[in-house]
Amino acid sequence: MKEKLKVCCLIIIHDNKFLILKRDHKGPRNNLWEFPGGKIEFNESQVSCVKRELKEELNLKISNLDFFYKVHKEYDDIEIELISYITYFEELPNLELKVHSDYKWIRSSEFKDYVYPSANEEIISKIYLYDLIFPQILESVKIDYDSIYGYDLPLIHTSISKIEKYLKTHYFGFLIDAIELKPEIYFDDAIDVNEIFLKISPLNQNYTKNERLFIDKNLVAASTVVWTSYQNLIRFIQNNPTYENLEELKKMKLSIEKAVFSKTKKNISKKDFRRFMGRRI
Repeated sequence: MKEKLKVCCLIIIHDNKFLILKRDHKGPRNNLWEFPGGKIEFNESQVSCVKRELKEELNLKISNLDFFYKVHKEYDDIEIELISYITYFEELPNLELKVHSDYKWIRSSEFKDYVYPSANEEIISKIYLYDLIFPQILESVKIDYDSIYGYDLPLIHTSISKIEKYLKTHYFGFLIDAIELKPEIYFDDAIDVNEIFLKISPLNQNYTKNERLFIDKNLVAASTVVWTSYQNLIRFIQNNPTYENLEELKKMKLSIEKAVFSKTKKNISKKDFRRFMGRRI
């Protein structure tokens, strides 16, 4: 009977690059690349496991991490449930290798240049997909906090923090979480920043307030992040009808629409939703 293990790992991002480590263990998966992490110990939570493993493997303290994806994989010798989390560092972290032989910071397009345990490959495919459909034009933007209004300020702050995590990690789940927390703030004055470049001209002075904020200060409303991501996803679906993960992309598009019009948020009317949907193409 195969040994069954629960394992946690952490996807670490800095400057749009991902940390991978080279295994230096005895066994069938030696010398492969992986994300930092390890087995959950008895009576240990998943988050505690991640924090302990990062300290043991890299002498790195982690405080801010979020669930990413779960994988079940059977090898010839063991059966693994791999639970992945995600975080990012504004500053390059100082790493101290204790159980690995090497590390690399790579872009999502470089994942294919390395070999991993197969459980990691499914997680990597998710990372690559989210990176692929993320609007590159949003890479360096900042949120215009003056565009945020409402009475439920703590909830708005939590929602916007999810948007900022989305901008840093490109993880689509953060975008959906943000909308579901406070969908009404994502109806206000949204623009697709890709369309601004079609209007830019020395002779053109007819910019909206939000367009001018982006052009002059690289600031965007939170609603603009949602709208630009939504439009980018639609364009990708329309322009790549034979893409292998097309059905998953369609589900992602639908998840935005459902999140924007959540039946639990009574302050969004059907009229508002039709207005949002009517602008989508």
